[in-house]
Order: sequence, then C-alpha cells, then structure tokens
Amino acid sequence: MVKVFQALSSGSSILKKAGSSSPRLDAELILGFVLNWDRIKIMTEGESELSGAEYESFLRYIEDRAKGMPIAYITGHKEFMGLDFYIEPGVLIPRADTEVIAETVIRECKSIDGQVSIADVGCGSGAIGISIAHYVKYAFVTMMDISDSAVEISNKNADLNHVKERVKIIKGNLMEPVAKEEFDFVVSNPPYIRTDVIQSLQRDVRDFEPHIALDGGRDGLKYYRQITMSASTCIKAGGMLVYEIGFDQGKAVADIMLRAGFSNINVLKDLAGMDRCIIGKKIC
Repeated sequence: MVKVFQALSSGSSILKKAGSSSPRLDAELILGFVLNWDRIKIMTEGESELSGAEYESFLRYIEDRAKGMPIAYITGHKEFMGLDFYIEPGVLIPRADTEVIAETVIRECKSIDGQVSIADVGCGSGAIGISIAHYVKYAFVTMMDISDSAVEISNKNADLNHVKERVKIIKGNLMEPVAKEEFDFVVSNPPYIRTDVIQSLQRDVRDFEPHIALDGGRDGLKYYRQITMSASTCIKAGGMLVYEIGFDQGKAVADIMLRAGFSNINVLKDLAGMDRCIIGKKIC
C-alpha cells in the first residue's frame, strides 16, 4: 500500500519534471481532492495509507496536471471572495486579481440607500455578480453570457452560494438581453487579451481556458467599445460602469468611457500594484 507521504513525493516528482511552478502544492491539492481531506490533514497524516483505487485516481489527476490542466478544472472548485465556486472547462477560472472588481462595487453600493440593481456582463462562472449579491443583501444582479456553459455554471453557483432569489441569469450577447433596462451598476470582466498574444500565454491558460473569454480582438479593446456604448444608455444617472482591465489598458479604456459620456474615471490597482480596475460615473 502507498502512504500519503509517498504519494505526495511521487506526484511532486512527476509535476516537477513536467515544469510545474508549484509541484508540491499541486500534489497536495490533488490528493486532498481525491481523499476529500483539507491540506492540514494531508500534511499531518503522512503515514496514512491510500487504497489502490485512490492512488490510481491520484496518479490519473497528476498526469492531467502534468499536461497543463489547471487545478480548478481537476477539482471542480475555486475560491473567490471567500466563497466556493463550482468550475469546469467552458468558463474562465476566477483569479484573485479580479476580486478588486467585486470589492469596488461592494464598496460603492454602501453609498446607496435601498435596493441596488447590477448588470454583470459576460458573467462566466458568475464569480463577480454572485459575490456582490452575497455581500450586498439589497443587491439584485442580472447576469448574462453568450455561453450555454456559463449560464449553466452560474446557475449552479447561485444555488451553491444561496443568492438565487436575487440573481437572474440570462443567455445573450453582451447587453442585448437588457437593452431596455436601467441599472445602478454595470460590471464586466470582458475578454481583453489581444488576439496575437493568445498563443504566447501560459500553457494552462492557452490550451485549457475558453478563448472566447480571453480574446479581446486585434487591440484587446473590442468588448470595451461595445459594452460601453450599451452601458451608456442602460446606467441610471449617477450610476457606474466598472471593468476589469489589462495592466496596460487604463488610458485606452478611459478614453472609450470618456467618449461615451462617463466622467469621474479612476483606475484602481490590484494587490500586485498593477492597473486592474477602471470605474466611471454617468452624470446624466
């Protein structure tokens, strides 16, 4: 029988040879998933034995990771804003950097008395909109995505995080499904990577995450232009448009927002000190 510490050693070795930047951590997370143990138990129960089936399952997932499959797609889960989100191939994996977008809207909601209406455009897994609904109990969030997978997974995550009664999830292209509605906030993490950069991305992103959620067109700004134009007619006076942006896109996106009539535009940084979020207000 193989013991936990032996499995971790063999798994780490395979991942190290495959070029993983965190082979031990990856092995611990995968073994924890197989055994349904947390990392503390994995690290303190090294002498415990795995069944043959458990070890085979572990090695199979290790091989998937060695080929570049992201951990979140292997385990089916990713933490975001302290919440658990179900994840599978077909939606972008939520990143910690994106939390600044949700945190910004949550903070701004505190200045509004009464119900807050929010549109989450291109919702993917639902991480942003569902997090806002979870932490702002008077927020009602309409989420939309053109992907069937995104709509299905967002519905699962709304149930998982107990906000289904304040979240509406619609299939549709950008803001077309809500063209005649008005919101206090429009928030989006749109595809913003330039088309010619996609093939140079890290393997686990390039080969496994959906390109539809990554590719922002020739200059990376395609969806900012389209969403901003729609948002300019769908945001209430005094409402806000909030985007995630690439580290070098602040000025370009600010110019798009200014031309559409937004003002008080600010670029916010993520924990690494990189430009990550842009926010603008609709005055009238």
